[in-house]
Amino acid sequence: MQTQNELHRRALAHYARGEFSAAFELIMELQEVGTLPSELQELLDDIQLQLKLAEVAVQAREAPAPPRRSARPIAIVLLALGAILLMGGGVLFWPRPATPPSTTAAPPTPTSTRAPTATPVPTATPVATATPLPSATLPVPSATPAPNRSGLLRVLLPERQEAVMRSPRNVAIILDASGSMQARVGTQTRIAITRSAVSAMINDLPAETKLALRTYGSQRSRDCGDLTLVRALDRHDRSAFLADLAQIEPAFEGMTPTGAALAALVDDLRGAEGSSVAILVSDGEENCGGDPVAASRALVEANPQLRIHVIGLDIGDAAAAARLREIAKVGRGSYFAVDSTTNLAEALREAVQLSYSVLSLSGEPMASGQVGGAALQLAPGSYRILLDSDPPVELVTSVRADDQAILRLSPDGQKLELATQP
Repeated sequence: MQTQNELHRRALAHYARGEFSAAFELIMELQEVGTLPSELQELLDDIQLQLKLAEVAVQAREAPAPPRRSARPIAIVLLALGAILLMGGGVLFWPRPATPPSTTAAPPTPTSTRAPTATPVPTATPVATATPLPSATLPVPSATPAPNRSGLLRVLLPERQEAVMRSPRNVAIILDASGSMQARVGTQTRIAITRSAVSAMINDLPAETKLALRTYGSQRSRDCGDLTLVRALDRHDRSAFLADLAQIEPAFEGMTPTGAALAALVDDLRGAEGSSVAILVSDGEENCGGDPVAASRALVEANPQLRIHVIGLDIGDAAAAARLREIAKVGRGSYFAVDSTTNLAEALREAVQLSYSVLSLSGEPMASGQVGGAALQLAPGSYRILLDSDPPVELVTSVRADDQAILRLSPDGQKLELATQP
C-alpha cells in the first residue's frame, strides 16, 4: 500500500509540473492495482485532454504545405502555339514567282480562283497559375501548469509537550555488529556510537515497555548464519539489559545477514500484545543473499500493529541507503540517515514516539506518520486517522487541496482534536 501511496504522490507532483505523460503512466499503474478514487479519475480525464491538445498542435506544425503548381509547362505550350501560328502565316503569304511572257497567243486565261483564306488557329487561353495555399497554422496551446491539488496533514503533540508522549508497548532492536561497525566516525567507532545512543533511548522508555535485542555478525567471521538473540522480548531489568548491550562487539569480517535477522523477528515478537516497533541500526546492506525488503513486508503482514524503522549509520553509498530506506517503507516505518551520536540518539527517540496511520474510509492504508513529526502530503478527500496506541484512538477528518489539516493529541492522550494553529 505504501507503493500505491508513493505512485499517487509522484503522479500529483508530475501533474503539478505539467509533465502529463509521466503523470498518465503512474496513474495507469495505479489503475492496474485497483479502482481509481474519484479525484484521480478526474485528474486522469484532464491529463488525457491535455495530451490530446498537445498531439493536435504537433500534427499541425508538422503538416506539409500544398505543392506549388509549376508554370513552366504552361509557358512551353504557349511558345509552341505561337511558333505554329508564325509558320502557318508564312505559308499563306509567301509571294508567288512571276509567269514569263509567251510568244504564242495564249488561250484565254481562266480566271484564277482565289485560295480560301486559312482559318486562324485560335489563341490558347492561358491557364491560370494556381495560387499557393497558405500553410495551415493552428495556435499551439501552451500547457498551463496544473495547480497543486494535494493537501497536508499534521498531527501534533499536546501543547508544551516535547518529550516522548507515549511509546509502543514492545520494542525490538536489531543491532548490526558486522565487521564494518569497527570503522570510525570521528573519534569513535560506529559500534560505540550505536551502543551509547541505544542505551540513552532505553533509559527514556517507560518501565512497562517490553524489550528484545538481537545482533548479527558479532560471533564469527564470514558466517552468514551468525545471528544472536541477546535478550528475548520481556520487561527486563534495565541495568542487566544495558550490561549485555555494552558487551556487543563486531567480529572480524563479520557478515550482514539483514534479511535473516528480520525474518527471525517473527518468532521474537510472537505473542506480543499491543503496538510494536522494530528498530534496525545498520551501517550497510545485506551481503548474504537474503531479501530484507521481502522479510520486512512479511513481518508487517503477520503483525498489523508493527512498524519497522531503519537507521542508516554513516551510509556513504546512495544505492545502499535507498535499499535500507525501502525496508522501512514496506515496513510502514521511517528511515533515518545519521552520522553522529547526537543524530542517532534523536533518530532513536523519534522512532519510539507515538505514530499514526492514515486510512481510507474503507480501511485501506494510505500513509503513516509520527505525532509531532513532519506533515504528510495527501490527495484531497476524507480519511480515518488511527493512532497506534493502546487503546487505539481514531478520528475522521478531511484534507482539502492547497490547505493543511491540523490535528492535536489531547493532554490525556485519549483523543484527537482539530486544531487551528500549529
